[in-house]
Formats: sequence, structure tokens, C-alpha cells
Amino acid sequence: MIGNLFSELVPLCDGDCSGLKDDDFIISGIITGTDKKATIKLTDYGCEYYGDVQELERLREKRCLIRGAFHASEES
Repeated sequence: MIGNLFSELVPLCDGDCSGLKDDDFIISGIITGTDKKATIKLTDYGCEYYGDVQELERLREKRCLIRGAFHASEES
């Protein structure tokens, strides 16, 4: 899901990363098909999403923001 969410990754630190712990794992990028930035923090229990929630819901519905709906029968 993360691979389909971002069309490109962007540097995280623009001055606001000083509060991060040494073991924080954060990915930040541009959401596929938009110019909106989102950030994901991976945790021991899953992940935390920071960005436009509507874009995340759109990805959950379609699985691919470029081609549209995911159909298992079309996979080879």
C-alpha cells in the first residue's frame, strides 16, 4: 500500500525533524496523482499516517491510484 501511495519520496527534514527519536522510521512523499505531501511513521503496531485522509481512503478503495480498481482476476 505504501508503494502505491507515493509517486516520489521527499526529504523529511526541513527543520522539523529535531524532535524525532533515533529509532523513529518515517517516510515522506508526494501522493500519487496529486501534489499533496503525506508522511508515514512506522511503529511497532503498524503505522501512523499524516496527510489528506481522503487520499488514503481513495487508495484503500482502489489499491492503485493510477489505474483504478484492483481486480484479482486480472492479475497474472
